[in-house]
Amino acid sequence: MRTGITITALAALALFACTDTLIEPPADDSLISTSTAADCDDPRPGLDDPCGSGTGSGGGGSSYLPRDVANDWTSASCRDTSLGGGDSDADGLNDGCEYDVAFAFSPAMKIDRRDDVRRDEYYVVMPGSGNKVMIFYAFGYHRDLGWNGIGDHNGDSEFVVFEIMPAFESDRPWRLLRAYLSAHRNSAGESSETITGGRMERDSSGRPLVWVAYKKHANYKSQSACDSGGYASRDSCDNNTRSTRFWVYQNGNLGQINHRTYPSPPGCAVPSRTLDTSNKECYWNLGRFYGWQGSENGGGSTGYQDILYDFGFNGARAHING
Repeated sequence: MRTGITITALAALALFACTDTLIEPPADDSLISTSTAADCDDPRPGLDDPCGSGTGSGGGGSSYLPRDVANDWTSASCRDTSLGGGDSDADGLNDGCEYDVAFAFSPAMKIDRRDDVRRDEYYVVMPGSGNKVMIFYAFGYHRDLGWNGIGDHNGDSEFVVFEIMPAFESDRPWRLLRAYLSAHRNSAGESSETITGGRMERDSSGRPLVWVAYKKHANYKSQSACDSGGYASRDSCDNNTRSTRFWVYQNGNLGQINHRTYPSPPGCAVPSRTLDTSNKECYWNLGRFYGWQGSENGGGSTGYQDILYDFGFNGARAHING
């Protein structure tokens, strides 16, 4: 009897250890690698606090959230494609500006350390209406763990869309005007929301902060919004004590539908950086999203092409009204 108790206790301890281990993206631009990270590390060391040291604060009543952008980009210089960086996706925005803006506004994330948040992040930057710049952050989670083990499947295509107003003079901040936070979009428990940038919480470095629902990865503006979201209010952020953020890579820009960063082989060509697999995913093509793990376990999630199209990222001007 004592032996049985000992084995059971050891098994329980091993199970806890496994569920408390998280694999984060590597701190470099390698296409395929695996890294077990600490609570927070930064792929661009020294530029700013990568995750922040807490939940920070709200917008203080302002309608927008300001952020400084590296290399002093302005509305005019961002549209000057003759500058270093060029315009490989032919959308009228300088590639260097796209990267720096995507990095500056990449959201901080509060997550539950027991969750499986393995992911491969990609993004799209393109013009919006007027002088605005639109950013689509595709989190690309490998797994959706379901509610209490029900409905779990490979791939979870959660995302956020940011509407940004550029600076018109040097040494001025850019401004997050509005944010769309996906939360079970077009499915049971729909809790997605569009809010002004000033209503976003910030981490201690000033980044916009999203609360990520345990196991389901829906995005929320606050812990209380998370705890009341999802089907029958089943989403939870009660134990979201770990800080991380959306990693922005030089090779993470998906380009545009007619000028893709990963154009071949035709169809689904986007690789995983963190899984040792030859599987590719679709972003600009029809198809379910399986998190680079195939369709063996469940039917995957909504393909990113449908979502990108809904927000106008397949046209000349993107928008936030998906």
